[in-house]
Parts: sequence; C-alpha cells; structure tokens
Amino acid sequence: MAVEFTLAPLESKHTPLLNDLHKSTYGVAPKGGYYFRILQGNGPSYAAVNSDKELIGFIATKVKYPTSEIYVASLALEEDYKHKGIELELIRQVLKDARKFKAKEVTMHTRESNKDIIKAFKTLKFKVYSDGTYKDGENKCELVKQYKNKKSDFKLKDKPMKHKYAPHKKPEPKEGVFKIREVLLKDIWKVHALHNKTMIKQRENKYFNKLSEFDPCYFWVAVDSNDDLIGYAVARPQRISGLKEGPYTRLNFVSMAVEEKWRGVGIAQLLIDDLFTAAKKNKNIEYVYGHVRGSNTVALRLYGKMGFGLKRIGTYDDDDVAKVLLIRRFRFPSVKPYWLKYREYVKWFTVGFVAHEVVHSVRDYD
Repeated sequence: MAVEFTLAPLESKHTPLLNDLHKSTYGVAPKGGYYFRILQGNGPSYAAVNSDKELIGFIATKVKYPTSEIYVASLALEEDYKHKGIELELIRQVLKDARKFKAKEVTMHTRESNKDIIKAFKTLKFKVYSDGTYKDGENKCELVKQYKNKKSDFKLKDKPMKHKYAPHKKPEPKEGVFKIREVLLKDIWKVHALHNKTMIKQRENKYFNKLSEFDPCYFWVAVDSNDDLIGYAVARPQRISGLKEGPYTRLNFVSMAVEEKWRGVGIAQLLIDDLFTAAKKNKNIEYVYGHVRGSNTVALRLYGKMGFGLKRIGTYDDDDVAKVLLIRRFRFPSVKPYWLKYREYVKWFTVGFVAHEVVHSVRDYD
C-alpha cells in the first residue's frame, strides 16, 4: 500500500525525535549533541513526514571537505514505514545534491546486520566493501557511490559548500544576558546533553520528553541572548503512592543543572523561584521534594538558602555517598486523595458498623 509522504530539510526542532528513532534503528542512543553538530554543518539532510506532518524517517549527512565527500551519518525509518520506498527517496535526494555540488563520492558505514539499509543503498548502485569490525566484533560495511571525472567544488576544508540550507551564523551571546522561560520541544535534546554532562546518573532523551508532556508542566529553561540553553530545572507531578486517580499533590524536583560558565549569576535561584511560584498557584500541591548527594556542598547551601529542609536518609547505591532529602511544604494535606484511595473500605466499614448497631438495638439480651 502506497504511503503519502513529503521530504523537507532536517531542522533543530526534529532533534528529540531523531535521537529516539536513531536508538530504535541502531540499538544505541546517539551521543549528546550528535545531531545538533550535524545540523550545524551544511551537509544535505532530510526528514520524511507523513500527511499528518509527523516525522517518519530521516537521512543525516556530513561534508568531509578534504576528500570532497558527502558522508551519510545515519538513515532511519519508523518500523511501520519500512519497505515502502521512503528510504530510497531519502537517498536519491542526497544523491541529487551530491551531483549538484560536484562531490567525488557519497559514503556510509553500517553494520552487516542492517540488511534493509544495505539493500536500499545497493538498489541505488552503491558498492559494498568490508571495512573492519565494530568494537563488539560485528562486521562493518562501507557503502560507496563514486562520481568519476568530476571536479570537486569543496576540496579544501576552508571552502564550505554553499546552498540554501546552510545554517545562519549566530552572533556572540551578550555577557550576563539571559532569561527564564518554559521548555520547548527544541530544548529537550539540549537538556538531555547538559544533564548527562553534569550528573552522575545518566538519562535517555525520552525521559525528558515525558516530563515535558505533563499538563501543567513544571519544566523551565534558562537561555542566553541567542536563545541557546544554559540551564534548566524540572519537576515531576506525583500522586500519593498507589493512587491512580485524583489530583497530583506533590512535585518531585528531579533535576536541575546550569552550564559551568553561567554559574554564580543567580540562574539556579530563579529556576527554583519559578518552581515554587507554580507550586503555590496549584492548590493541590502540598510540597516539593527531591534528593541531592551529600558531596554536592554547593547545591546543599543553595537549597538551604531557598528554604528547603534537609535530612540525610541513607546513601546512593552507585557511589555510597550520603543521600539527602530536601523538602519544602506549602500547605497541609487534603483529605480528598485519601478518600479516593480508601473510600470503598470506609463505605464497607460504615455499612458493617450500622448493621452491627441495628442488630444490637433489636436483639433481646434477656
């Protein structure tokens, strides 16, 4: 069955989806900032989107100037859209650009087990060569399509390829200028990269995607004058343990980080202030809590200054460092969530109690 789709240049807004699709295709998540660096280059990279404007596949490339080569960094499709010719159209588009810019060759490396990818490239007359092995021992295949007797227009590294998708060069950010705003989809991959750069416990990109989907969302970012991320704070709304319905009554302050060169200018305090303001506005939220390592003395001082109560509750499993609970209460508990959780027990207890009293009122004890 034919699938309706269109091709469009890859953009930064696609990055979180690229990371997830990359992992589902290749079995491992890309390194933090991988696709950001690709999109900052000027290789022809394209997204395939369906009739609902949803990303269903992509091809991402780099330009290797010394060898006048366009290198396909990755090609991936959603499982439901494989074997429908979409991968061939993505590759064909890159080949058109390669001819337009007079590249000497288009290449890609992939695992021998990626049969679908190899088949697609072979269909378009790529040659397949063995090129060693990956760290786990699986054979590495090199896919190559050469253009003979073609003069390259980008042989030298300092001569960039000029085309309409070349990124706009941003000005230098203004020193000390930043703002706090709510998170956007385009920020997620940057949050993911900053978290994994600064935190011991590593997370996947989808972890932050899910946190951004809560309504209301307790997720803020700090950005510089170029709107580039320099910090973030995020909390996850939670109900009482075991409760599947009813309002969220607490916020789990799961993560916060600030780029090193931007620390000490009050960004963390402003992020926490926004968290507290949002918690106070929601009449169901009773308190904000989180955990921090006892070795992080800077964070402990900050949280104490911001009004959190601090209490050691054990140690972390990964490094045996003290685990400190931080908590800031805003209002006393409501009985409503407990009623939702235990109302059936209360009803049956009430029925039993009333029945017991009725029996005793009519029973003759003489």
